[in-house]
Amino acid sequence: MTRKSSLLALILLLSTLPMCGGSGGEGVAAPTPAEGAAQSKLRVFLTDKPAEEYAEVRVTIASVRIHRSGDAGEMDGEWLAIPIDPTIEMPVDLLALRNGVLLGLGSAPLPVGHYQQIRLVLAPNTGAEPPFNQSVVTADGVTHALEVPSGTIKIVHGFSVD
Repeated sequence: MTRKSSLLALILLLSTLPMCGGSGGEGVAAPTPAEGAAQSKLRVFLTDKPAEEYAEVRVTIASVRIHRSGDAGEMDGEWLAIPIDPTIEMPVDLLALRNGVLLGLGSAPLPVGHYQQIRLVLAPNTGAEPPFNQSVVTADGVTHALEVPSGTIKIVHGFSVD
């Protein structure tokens, strides 16, 4: 699939509830902010736009990572991890998330500031036969492995955490 961006739309809902103390969330790989530094809570939701040519589009999201730089590479430091809610059953059928339906992926406290990049890290497909971690079922009912060569859906779009 070359049009992976047409399959996913990530919606960020930012609350402005201030939070106290250090990084606080499990899996948040970031330096502890200076004493008294302002924090807020980032909540990540997933939704999809309608796609007539598919019966199902299933993805298994292993983690969500954000960075202040739009140019940051996978091995660059200062990535912040947003833990995936363990109650979410994976893989998720994106086509069930249409017409305003949102799936809350997770949340974490974050230092206030501007961020440029979000990455959805996908679990790899294993084996040549279904079930796949990433798959597409076409309108004719055939299941195909969804190939995402990098294993990551990279979204470069600035947003602020107030």
